[in-house]
Amino acid sequence: MAGDWIKMKMDLPEDPDVIQMCDILDFDEYQVTGRLHKLWSWADKHTNDGVTKGITKNWVDRYVCASGFADAMIEVGWLMLSEEVVIFPNFDVHNGQSAKKRCDDVLRKRMSRERHKNVTNGGDKRVTIPRPFVRQVLDRDQYTCVYCGEQSNKEREASRKAILSIDHIVPYSRGNGRQALEDLATCCRRCNSEKTDRTPEEWGLLPTFLAANCEYTKGTIVTKTCDNSVTREEKRREEKNIHSHPQAEGFAKEWTRWCEFRYSVDGRHLPEVQAESILMELHRRGPEKAKRDIDFSIQKGARSILDSDNDFGKQRSKPKTVDLGI
Repeated sequence: MAGDWIKMKMDLPEDPDVIQMCDILDFDEYQVTGRLHKLWSWADKHTNDGVTKGITKNWVDRYVCASGFADAMIEVGWLMLSEEVVIFPNFDVHNGQSAKKRCDDVLRKRMSRERHKNVTNGGDKRVTIPRPFVRQVLDRDQYTCVYCGEQSNKEREASRKAILSIDHIVPYSRGNGRQALEDLATCCRRCNSEKTDRTPEEWGLLPTFLAANCEYTKGTIVTKTCDNSVTREEKRREEKNIHSHPQAEGFAKEWTRWCEFRYSVDGRHLPEVQAESILMELHRRGPEKAKRDIDFSIQKGARSILDSDNDFGKQRSKPKTVDLGI
């Protein structure tokens, strides 16, 4: 719509965050501010609240014709990504049809405070943590305060009896303008009030009540990735090998002992193909010899089935006999 505009500071090229982006991208200030204007204008046109789906960091880089531009914006806190959405912080302040009116109202109120009290609030309004981030942090921490362990649930937090809040691990007032899931933690209101603007190390209470797949390291909460290299079907096939098998008839107990021995050595069950091959060979030897060979192999700590008839240790220990011809 004609006349729509976005709010940008006149001294934006001198902003420390712009300078930091210049260092990251090896651009000059005007190359960065021009691309910021283009991207923010797109957000103003295509979103209502600065939250949108369907775009990625690669799309942002293509749209502004600069590789790494999205990462640089994330680094300075001007773009946030989650698994579900992309968020433009401070959208309600800088964008939208009524942005100019809001800007004028803020300026008028600030000047009024200066006239009557000769003081100002000394800073900008804090960024509200987006709701998608709040939901993901609560789910990740299982609705438990990571500092004292006080627990809640989804139903309670949606009611007037909510007891949890979201804490910046490194306080926002300490220059932590970057809002990422790793920098946010579930915190009860009592702990949040006591922690104030201190880091957990300064406060003396580290995040210890973490979910099983999370850990606190280097001032952030890191979610450990699950190892999906072994699928459920593969695990089922491996576990099948420790049970009785048709070809193990006559030495099923010894076969189970062998599978358990290999699991204790390798930390995993025998692959199905390998188990079939070993069973075929033992079946060919016969039940009695299969029992002896399995027991012998376990005693020797071998990773394969040995032939108990070839016990070279016993053969070397036998005394030599000499034929004197008498």
